[in-house]
Parts: sequence; C-alpha cells; structure tokens
Amino acid sequence: MADELGIAGFDAAEYLETEAAQLSLLNDAIASGHPAYLANALGAVARARKGISGLARETGIKRQTLTKSLSLRGNPTLETLFPILSKLGLTMQIVPVANDQERPRPRARA
Repeated sequence: MADELGIAGFDAAEYLETEAAQLSLLNDAIASGHPAYLANALGAVARARKGISGLARETGIKRQTLTKSLSLRGNPTLETLFPILSKLGLTMQIVPVANDQERPRPRARA
C-alpha cells in the first residue's frame, strides 16, 4: 500500500546507528510492558547490527522464523530469544522493582 501512495516504508533499524540508541529503544520497549513492542524493537536492533540473514547464519535459526518472531506480531520463545541476545552481544537480567514503581499483583487462584 505504501508504494501505491508513493510513501517510503519506515524501518527504525536505519536510525539505530549507535549502541546507545539501540539500548534506549530496547529499554523503552521493556519498560512499556508490551511483548509485541519488545519483539519488534529487538528485530530493529538485529537488522541494525547484523541483518536478519546474518543473525540467522550465526544463530542457526531460520531467517523466516526470525522475521516472524521479531515483528509486531511476533512472540519469540525463550529458546529463540537467548541465542538472539547472545549473538547480538546482549544479555537479559532480572532485577527487583524499585519501591516507587508499581509491582504486579499475584493472580488470584480459582
């Protein structure tokens, strides 16, 4: 549709030239709490750093799987996520929520 309207497609990866910009995007996505935003942001960082084809070669994960997983409709599994992070030179760390931030409430058991 963008071609029909004469509008160029937008890819955030083209603007993520520095590690600081990439980390800022990923941290914002994590803070948002929206899994689709995080998957898409990780895809943009992957495209900016290595390209999806390069990442596929390094991780052994099919390019189509990466493209689907790292999109707004994606939902990468941990089995997919950890090799991606590793090959991008990133890691995931769990830290306690600061006292002034809202903590999720435990779900009531039925």
